[in-house]
Amino acid sequence: MKTLEEIVADLAGCASGDLSSDFALGPGGLETSLKRALLIASIRRHLGKDCMQAGVVKTFGELRAAVDEAPAL
Repeated sequence: MKTLEEIVADLAGCASGDLSSDFALGPGGLETSLKRALLIASIRRHLGKDCMQAGVVKTFGELRAAVDEAPAL
């Protein structure tokens, strides 16, 4: 299983150590709807959470909070 950091780093094309709470998800490589759909699907697959909010959050910190609050599958 991957962590949220690993999922985002893979999709954004950066190292997981580069992710801070203010890391921008838009210009950071997750600006397309396809990348956001992959993010949502990866969160489902690897973390077992239904987090549709991942499609609209702007920073990694917002994403972390959304995943924490998302219901389990």
